[in-house]
Amino acid sequence: MTAVGSVPAKSRPWSPRSLRFMLPIKAGDRVLVLGVSHRLTKSLDAAGCSVLTAVAPHEHDQTGQVAGEVVVTTGSLPCGDARFDHVLVPLLQAEHVPLVPGELARVLRPDGGLFLGMSYRLRSRARPGTTIRRGRHLLEGNGFTRVSVYGVTRNLETPRYLVPLDSPALMTWFLSTTYLPQTTKGAFASQILGAAAHLRLPPLLFPDLGFVARREA
Repeated sequence: MTAVGSVPAKSRPWSPRSLRFMLPIKAGDRVLVLGVSHRLTKSLDAAGCSVLTAVAPHEHDQTGQVAGEVVVTTGSLPCGDARFDHVLVPLLQAEHVPLVPGELARVLRPDGGLFLGMSYRLRSRARPGTTIRRGRHLLEGNGFTRVSVYGVTRNLETPRYLVPLDSPALMTWFLSTTYLPQTTKGAFASQILGAAAHLRLPPLLFPDLGFVARREA
């Protein structure tokens, strides 16, 4: 996964483990991961974090066993208030919707960090989706501040770029460098894409969205 501003080597592997760098996570932090993401939890363990994984009953690992330490069967998490320093939801599933955002806010300490990955509403039918505006309002209306929104490509299961959608300048740079023209016609199309950044059309290019926010102190 690459932040906008650098070009990745084609041989580099992409995986959800990189999502931990979206939050200022450090050794000793208590982290809740909602959903199955083995590479992410392995990365957090390697960073010296105390990790708890919560899953729905149907989420299993490769051996057929339930893939998390806590199985969520109701609209609440069996965890105390303000228990975690950070909460990561790599990709929101239908079974997790009742937990968002109220339960996530409850178990997150004041000023703790949240990463919430969701499918972009216009691109997904199989999973719960949202739009930039609705996702931002959902979090800001339930105890979260400093909400930033990222467009994710290819997707949250194999993230390669997370592009800050709040910055037209970075969006223009991303569009003009990612879709490199091979012909005169392509160069013209690239210019149009770059110019369209301020029209909010580029989010249509992203199958998934990532929301980063802080719990109100």
